[in-house]
Amino acid sequence: MVDFFLNVVKSQSTRALQIIKNDNIEYLLSAKQLMMWNWINTKEINEFSRKDAVNALGFPERTVESIIKNYLI
Repeated sequence: MVDFFLNVVKSQSTRALQIIKNDNIEYLLSAKQLMMWNWINTKEINEFSRKDAVNALGFPERTVESIIKNYLI
C-alpha cells in the first residue's frame, strides 16, 4: 500500500516538473489568468495599464489586480 502511494506521488511530481521545465504555463493558470496571459503576449507594446486590461478583457478591476499579483508571486 505504501509503495502504491509513493509511486503515485513520484508520478505526479515527475509530471509537474515536466510541465514547469517545458514552460507550459497554461497548466498552472486559471481560466482568467490564462486569458490575461494570452492578451498580454499578443500586445505589440511592452507596457499596459490596469485600465487597458479591464477594458480589453471585461474583467473587474479587482480581478485584474489579483491576476497581476499572482503573476508576481
